Amino acid sequence: MFKVNYDEVKEFGDIEPGEYEVLVHTAIENVTNNGAIFMDIQLVIRNDIQQKFKNFRIFHKVFQSKATGEYHSGFVNAMAKAFQIPDGQQFNSVNDLLNNFKGKTAKIRVENREYNGKNYADVKQWYVSSFPQVNHQWKTEDSPSIADFNPVSNDDIPF
Repeated sequence: MFKVNYDEVKEFGDIEPGEYEVLVHTAIENVTNNGAIFMDIQLVIRNDIQQKFKNFRIFHKVFQSKATGEYHSGFVNAMAKAFQIPDGQQFNSVNDLLNNFKGKTAKIRVENREYNGKNYADVKQWYVSSFPQVNHQWKTEDSPSIADFNPVSNDDIPF
């Protein structure tokens, strides 16, 4: 049996400019082919909130300054504030900070940016989420996982 459900329709168009409630799916430090280091943050538009483009992804990048080799503190602190990370909290590394971002909620304002003839969703503003209680349902293939996790059977244990 098959039931038609318009809520599951995937449009492959652009995310319209506007405000969206999102979750951080992944947050890692990455490097471009040209060697530029950046924070690679993948946001998912929440499906537990009545809004357009549920489950669509927004790829947000924060690049290190070529002159200083550091991230612009204003951009990073805007995200941290939206994710409600306590003011003054310290992290031992960028990776520790990014790991703390994972699973956090925020509201963002998106505009479209054209690059090489294609439109991309560009995060222009960060806000604290209006819906801190998360009931987002991850698809099995989208569910955030623990990196490098390998299940172990009893045969693998030497004792």
